[in-house]
Amino acid sequence: MWMMWRRGPKTPGFALLLTLFATLHVATSADAASLGRQCRQVCRDEIAACVAAEGHSRACRRSTLQRCRQEGVAVCQGQAGQSSSALAGACSSPTVIPAQGGTFSGTTSGTSSLAGSCGSSANSPERVFQWTPTVSGTATIQTCGAGTNFDTVLYMRSGVCASGPEVVSGCNDDTCPNSSGLFRASRIMPTVTAGQTYFIVVDGYGGAQGTFSLTVTPPGTSTTTTLTAATSTTTTTLPGACSSPTVISAAGGTFSGTTSGTSSQAGSCGSSGTSPERVFRWTPTVSGTATIQTCGAATNFDTILYMRSGVCSGGAEVVSGCNDDACANSSGLSRASRITPTVTAGQTYFIVVDGYGGSHGTFSLTVTPPGASATTTTLRAVTASTTSTTVTTRPPTTTTSLRDTVAPSVPTALSASAPSCSQINLAWNPSTDSGGSGLRGYNVYRNSVFVKQILVPGTTTSDPGMAGSTVYTYNVAAIDNAGNTSGMSVAASTNTPACATGGQGQFIWNRQFGGAGVFDAAHAMAVATDPSGNVVVAGSFEGTVNFGTGPMTSSGFKDVFVAKYSAAGVPLWAKAYGEPNDDEEALGVAMDGSGGVVVTGYFKQTVNFGTGPLTAAGTYLGDVFVAKYSPSGAPLWVKQIGSTGFDKGTAVAVDGAGNVLVTGYFNGTVNFGLGTVTSAGGPDAFVVKYT
Repeated sequence: MWMMWRRGPKTPGFALLLTLFATLHVATSADAASLGRQCRQVCRDEIAACVAAEGHSRACRRSTLQRCRQEGVAVCQGQAGQSSSALAGACSSPTVIPAQGGTFSGTTSGTSSLAGSCGSSANSPERVFQWTPTVSGTATIQTCGAGTNFDTVLYMRSGVCASGPEVVSGCNDDTCPNSSGLFRASRIMPTVTAGQTYFIVVDGYGGAQGTFSLTVTPPGTSTTTTLTAATSTTTTTLPGACSSPTVISAAGGTFSGTTSGTSSQAGSCGSSGTSPERVFRWTPTVSGTATIQTCGAATNFDTILYMRSGVCSGGAEVVSGCNDDACANSSGLSRASRITPTVTAGQTYFIVVDGYGGSHGTFSLTVTPPGASATTTTLRAVTASTTSTTVTTRPPTTTTSLRDTVAPSVPTALSASAPSCSQINLAWNPSTDSGGSGLRGYNVYRNSVFVKQILVPGTTTSDPGMAGSTVYTYNVAAIDNAGNTSGMSVAASTNTPACATGGQGQFIWNRQFGGAGVFDAAHAMAVATDPSGNVVVAGSFEGTVNFGTGPMTSSGFKDVFVAKYSAAGVPLWAKAYGEPNDDEEALGVAMDGSGGVVVTGYFKQTVNFGTGPLTAAGTYLGDVFVAKYSPSGAPLWVKQIGSTGFDKGTAVAVDGAGNVLVTGYFNGTVNFGLGTVTSAGGPDAFVVKYT
């Protein structure tokens, strides 16, 4: 406070100085008292959260109010345990997470002060959370999902934040998708002890930073549901578009909901392009045949059910992954849906409940993992975003014991080698199974985190997308068809070399596509890349082939395939187009500056390239097709060029303005857009340009 007065002929007297000091003291004391009152008012929830995390009431009150007086009331604004909580800073001011866990959103920014043992997080800013569980066992902590928009590294320390030991299985870089759809988010499943304090750090890879969503699930609790003695309180909002799918636990269950609004997705079967849909995300832990259905009286409209692999809006629809009418709904007619797809442990799938011809309403979705009973036990659940009550079910905890209870032998002689700075190759000796169900395959773990499952007879695999100059450790465990899992193999570690700074022909990564059967074959005919380094490959395939997003089976003979991969070789999506009676091939592919994909080739008879069926003019000889897809694989437009002769599109390019140029040959009379032209004698070459 400043005081002003008119200057007199003499300096102020001693009495005036005393008056000034007294006024300043009273003002300062009043400000302090006012701040103290504000802190006591706004910090009640912060103190309650501290006590709930096993703190002492007096100590929590003293430390919280002291911090508020020093840093201001902003440190207590927002309710503890919610996404509006004061964000964690350094080790000196971690956000306290209640013992029951929860989901927390935040942003990393500033400078780095910590680093985990995995990934490369020394140059990224981090946020620190403090958690003291009240139950011992295996916890699940993750940044997976659309709420995270950068490449995270997640790790956890015990006892002391800055220098405490990193817990076993307590650091992970890439294990699940973030908002990009790529595996750039993190999940750890550490063993925790009741009463022990842990520090959870959300960090970034190689300087990455941004917004994240952190979910902490204590031992014995579903990732989406906190169970009590008689109730089940869900923290997941009902599904919307691909940006906000409902997460289904690996154990599956039954979920009720309602479709409404507008349509943004469509399956390959039925006619669902005008119906609203609801999206669910599921990552099974067991490979095999799953059963997913909307059957029963709880579904009151004509449903279409389909499932995609890897990416929601542009992922490949899995084999046997779309159905219109298979079972009865509430009307008693067969207007509900059932699919029985083959799923792979650790692979993320998106299940879409859609409607036929604009229909929508209430549904009941049941997801039964491979080998699980379809019988479910109903639990009451309260949707977190509303006050309404919904019914959630999951398979019962009591199951029938399988006859085979003998685990396979432990894989031996595991070796790891790094042929480049971004890829590691693994090999091991095969295991044996004496229990009678037969050996299914091998679970591969990187730094104690599940990566993939390799089906028999395979005993080799590659792990792309690695960082240069980094040590990675692997283990392999065998699993049989009854679900019995062997012990872990002896660990194998390798150090990736430093990545070259320029184009010197150094090997970086490779992908291989094919099938196990004699008639399973893939023929890649063209490759292209976009400015971000993403790669697209096109050609034809026969039989059943896995291009990285799940097995795809051709309609009959050769079918067109288009597959997209990240700059590190990680599969993003794959598409297949064909008909059962003849051959179709893609012969050229290109990408535009925004990552859009253009494909050309030929087709026979009637084929749907995503925008509706096209019938070739030369039914048994073939017409040219030109198809453009979005960066996520959604169809944008398709062109047809054809005569009664044999016509092929052999190559395609995109110029700087995004115009599409196609070349090939035709034999007969065709219309490129400005009237008919006829080949002179034998086949004529052509080039055509589209906007």
